[in-house]
Amino acid sequence: MRKLIWPALFLFFLLLQGSVWLLLPEGWNFDVLVPALYFFALMNGRVEGFLAGLGIGLLQDSLTPGFFGFHMLTRCAIGYWCGAIREQVYDDKYSDHVPVVGLFSIAIKLFAGLLIMFSSMSVRFLPYFLVDTVVYVIINMLLTVPVFFVVKYVHIWADAEEQFLQSVNKEGLDRVKKAYLKEHAGLRYKREGRLD
Repeated sequence: MRKLIWPALFLFFLLLQGSVWLLLPEGWNFDVLVPALYFFALMNGRVEGFLAGLGIGLLQDSLTPGFFGFHMLTRCAIGYWCGAIREQVYDDKYSDHVPVVGLFSIAIKLFAGLLIMFSSMSVRFLPYFLVDTVVYVIINMLLTVPVFFVVKYVHIWADAEEQFLQSVNKEGLDRVKKAYLKEHAGLRYKREGRLD
């Protein structure tokens, strides 16, 4: 049941991003969901990362103008790739993750720049776009540390219930097996005429 915290957390990050964005100077933007998805996928695997990326991307595509499917494609790719390498990369040193989030941010902006360039057949947007990209990458990298702690502690909190349920299920299963064996052993003894 605690797994339902993830959609709520991503929605909270999206609302926070939309609220803070209004307070920033014009041209300053960021995407707090990129580091959040990165850490979620590292902690939960590629299938969960892909599905979270699909949901986040669909939500962002429905709320922003531009190319529909851009956010879904990029967020699915981030979720799947990060989930696929989780065994090789994940550790608790958040300083190692800051440059990776920066690289993802650069890749997202480069992909967006290519889409804009091919759709408008112009390069007049490049000076503004380069400044926007630098600000986007720097802010995303700065957000990596606090997002790391939030996602990490939500992950610990959500997994605590799952681990408890697994231990209860294992103990309960052992009790059911013992009761089943005792009952069937008793029936066998009754058939054979022995009573214990």
